[in-house]
Formats: sequence, C-alpha cells, structure tokens
Amino acid sequence: MLVAELDRLVDAGGLPAVARPGAEFIVWPAVHGLATLLIDGLVHFDSERAVDREVERLVRAVLTGLAHETPPSPAWPSGRSSQSERRARARR
Repeated sequence: MLVAELDRLVDAGGLPAVARPGAEFIVWPAVHGLATLLIDGLVHFDSERAVDREVERLVRAVLTGLAHETPPSPAWPSGRSSQSERRARARR
C-alpha cells in the first residue's frame, strides 16, 4: 500500500520523481518508529485525534525532506523487503 501511495504522490506532483526511488524505506521506518513508541507507552498524546495529527506531521516532515534532498552519486542504496522481493518474483 505504501509503495502505491508514494507512486500516486509522484503522479499527482506531490513528490518529485527523483525522490521516489526507495522512499518507502524512509517513510516506513519513520512511521514504524512512532508506532512502536506509542505501543510501548514511551510516547503519549491526549487523544486519538492528537495521534493522527502527529502521524500526519511525521509523514509530511519525511516527505518534505525527501522532496528537498539531492540524490548522491552513485544513487541511493536499493533497499528490499520481503514484500518487494515477493512482487519481483511474481513478475518473473
């Protein structure tokens, strides 16, 4: 789902295409980190709405950072997940 949404953001002009490669491996750990802190009770917010707002803030901050970075030469390392590897095998 994250891959599809990032692709949709690129198509809609919300994320530069140059920032798209591997973006899921930047967004995913950021959201996962906040989720883990919340689940473990290390971070608290006053309401579910406040949690939603902080998640949105986190994602916006990460996407803003991605949109403003300059890819190094050579390109960023290519991350893989079990899901991306399954998709690659299914395409073959």
